[in-house]
Amino acid sequence: MARGLRVERRGERSARATVTTVNVNMMTASRPGTPYDDQALPDDYSIDRSAPVGPLIIATMGWVLVIISILLLPWPLGGAQPTSEGPHLQRLTTTIPDESTGAALLRHALDLAIYIVILVGTGFLLAAWIRGARGAIRGLAVTGLLGIAYTAGLALYTGPSIGLCGFTLTFLGAVIGWWALPSPPSPRPAGEGSQPELSSSSPL
Repeated sequence: MARGLRVERRGERSARATVTTVNVNMMTASRPGTPYDDQALPDDYSIDRSAPVGPLIIATMGWVLVIISILLLPWPLGGAQPTSEGPHLQRLTTTIPDESTGAALLRHALDLAIYIVILVGTGFLLAAWIRGARGAIRGLAVTGLLGIAYTAGLALYTGPSIGLCGFTLTFLGAVIGWWALPSPPSPRPAGEGSQPELSSSSPL
C-alpha cells in the first residue's frame, strides 16, 4: 500500500510540473516580440509616414526663391524720396527721418526676424525631406505664412514680390504635403488580445 501512495504522489508532482510549464509557455506567448505574438502593438505598424515628394518639391522651389529674394534682389529702403532700393541687409541700418524710436525698433526687429524665420524654415524643410515628420511639415507651413505676412505689404518692389511668391509656394506645398500624409494608426485599447493566465497552483 505504501508503494501505491508513492506512485500516486509522483503522479501529482508530474501533473503540477506540466501545468507550470503550460503557464510559462502562455506567458511567453503573450509577450510582444515573441514568435507567438500575432497581435502587433501600435508602435509596430509599418506605415510609410514620409511626405509626398511632389509637394516637397514645390515647397523647396518656393524656399529657393525666398533665399534669392533676401540675399540677392533689391528691397525698398526708407528715408529717401523717391524710395531707393538696396540689399535687404541694408534695411537693418537705414534710418528714416522723424521716425520715432519705437517705430524704428519695431521695423528693425521685423527685418531681423525674417532671417530667423528663414533659418527655422530651412530646418523644417530638411526634416520634412529626411524624416517626413508631420510636425516639420506643419512648421514649414507656419513659416511660409509668416513670410507672406512680412512681404505682402512691400510686394510692389522686386525683392518682396519674389519673396512673396516663394513664401506662397512654400506654404501651399507644405499644406498639400500635410494633407497627403497617411493618418497615424489608432492606438489599440489596453488589454486587447491578451490571454488569460492560469495559476501555477491550479488544482487538477
